[in-house]
Amino acid sequence: MKEIDDRLGNYEREERDNTISYEYNDAYEHERIEIERETNKYGVTQYKLRIEYYHRDNEITNPIVCGQHCYDCEGCTYYHNGECTRSESDIRSEINDWKNGKRIRVDSGLCKITIYNQVIEEDCYLNIPHTHLFKGTMIEAETYDLKQLISVIELRDILRGIHLTIQ
Repeated sequence: MKEIDDRLGNYEREERDNTISYEYNDAYEHERIEIERETNKYGVTQYKLRIEYYHRDNEITNPIVCGQHCYDCEGCTYYHNGECTRSESDIRSEINDWKNGKRIRVDSGLCKITIYNQVIEEDCYLNIPHTHLFKGTMIEAETYDLKQLISVIELRDILRGIHLTIQ
């Protein structure tokens, strides 16, 4: 796994049991990469990859979060006559619309890749007791070939771009 460590050098790395996790966070982006390894009784290793990504600009607006962060409500498109008009049904509708986006599935026999929209929930980065919801993208892959796994990791930005283009 040194090859992957070298490519993801600026990511936080954590290893537990048969899973290695890499996480990257900055003011704009979040990415979590998890690789699970399972070796069968014949010594054949299968790799399962899961890549979770979102851009912080793709947050699903929620009046509770906005109010606790003291955002400028008057500049918000959901603010009218002194109150927030963003309803729970609006939020649920936005979540469902995002999650119902197209999935891409590719199966070459040796490598299976699935790319789909996901709503990702994260604890507040300011330690305020609430969570934030983001429109994110998931990439999942299964392969027996470490080089194919590395290729998927290296191509993740392109795969996300293709996926968003067909939405």
